[in-house]
Amino acid sequence: MQISVKMYKCSACGYEFKSSTNHYGNHWAPCAKCNSDSPKYCIEPEAIRMRKNDTTPTLATRLHHYRFSTEYANEKLEYNEFKRLMKSKGYKMFNCSSGRDSHDYFKNAIIPLDGEEVLLKTDWLFGNQWNEKTTNLRLFNWYQVIYPNTRIKEGYYLELTDEIRNIILGNKKCNWCGETINIDEIVCTKCGKSDYLRLMEL
Repeated sequence: MQISVKMYKCSACGYEFKSSTNHYGNHWAPCAKCNSDSPKYCIEPEAIRMRKNDTTPTLATRLHHYRFSTEYANEKLEYNEFKRLMKSKGYKMFNCSSGRDSHDYFKNAIIPLDGEEVLLKTDWLFGNQWNEKTTNLRLFNWYQVIYPNTRIKEGYYLELTDEIRNIILGNKKCNWCGETINIDEIVCTKCGKSDYLRLMEL
């Protein structure tokens, strides 16, 4: 495809902008409005049509948002119990420092999904993160932002269904070419290498 100017929309804050690209896929440069590195999806008619016709296999689960203020004793206890429970279920937290976009990201992209079904694409597997089909968001199994006020604990998690656990724990990842292969394979079916195969983990 030749390079052309297309319209994109930030999945974190909703900002729409033009960019020159040679594809209808996601745009990953930081948002000019909120500075988020969340995906910016193309809103040209052809791109919308392609997404509607996307036949990539998915797994359905639900997303849950949370927020605690640990300056209060009761919420601190609740948060500590929440963390203990999450770890007992095999979750590993992915956390990162907040940017100026974090509040908008939760308000506009995550909180509306609280308790809702999300569709995780399975064409390109990682242990702890997924591409969501409907929103184009990159979602983690358990994500928590690090605010300057470290007493605020905000994040979300996905319900790790048996299907999710089986597809991750039943595969290996080739760290040479990125291919995902069945756990029983001893040689990568794409690049033919064996030294770079690693068991996938949640």
